[in-house]
Amino acid sequence: MKNAPNYKCLPADKATEAIIFVGADAYSHVQHWIESEGKKHGDNVPPVYLGKKQLADLANIRIVDKGRERARVYLAA
Repeated sequence: MKNAPNYKCLPADKATEAIIFVGADAYSHVQHWIESEGKKHGDNVPPVYLGKKQLADLANIRIVDKGRERARVYLAA
């Protein structure tokens, strides 16, 4: 299995929500989150994202770590 981009940046605390962007424009949404929205919310963890390449191989992608309690998924079409 391969890790999704920014998978290794997930917070160590499993109770902390994982932010995930999915879709063709996922990378640009992640950049916006890092540069603007994340800072507004005091979040310095880069979100996990699944672009076209990762979606094509979804069955072999590790998206969140085992035991993660919550994840918020945004569609980035």
